[in-house]
Amino acid sequence: MDELTQKHLENRSAEEIFDMIVRQSEGKARDLIMFTKLLISQAGKEKAKELIYQARYDMFYKMGREAAEKSGNPHDIDSFAEAFLEWMGTIKWVPTPTFQEKTSTSVGGYVTNECPGKALARLADDETREIFKEAYCIHDIAWAKGFNPRIEARNTSSYFDKEDRCGWVWEIK
Repeated sequence: MDELTQKHLENRSAEEIFDMIVRQSEGKARDLIMFTKLLISQAGKEKAKELIYQARYDMFYKMGREAAEKSGNPHDIDSFAEAFLEWMGTIKWVPTPTFQEKTSTSVGGYVTNECPGKALARLADDETREIFKEAYCIHDIAWAKGFNPRIEARNTSSYFDKEDRCGWVWEIK
C-alpha cells in the first residue's frame, strides 16, 4: 500500500473502509454496465457477449502465461495456487480468494468479499447480468489455462446466480 493510501485510511474504521470498497466496486460496475449497454446497442447482444468474452479471455490468458513463465513454467497445483494468490494480491480492488478442498491435483477456491463482480450482479439488469455471468467472470478460468493448459477450471457458484460467494475448482488433468 502506498504512503498516501495508508495515510488516507489510517483514521478510518473497518466499516468506513468497507463502505469505500463498496462504492469503488459499484463505480467500476456502473462503468462496465454503461459500456456493455453501448456495445449491445452497436453490435447486438450476442456479438457484445462474444467480444467481451474474447477480450477478457485473451487478456487474462496472457497474464497467466506471463506468471507461468516468471515461475519457470511449473505444472503442479501448489505452484499454480501460489502464483494465482500472488497475482490476485496485485489487484487492489479484488479480494484474495480462500482456497479449500486441496488435493495433489486440484484446489477449490472462493471469494465472499465485495468485488466488481458482486457489484455487477447486484446492479445489472437481466440483459447485462446474463452477459456478465458468461463473459465477465471468465478471467479466473482464462488465467488458469494460461498458467497451465492442462488445468481444467469451472465455476461452482456465482454472485450472478444469487449465491453469497463465487467459487471455482481448478484441476490438473
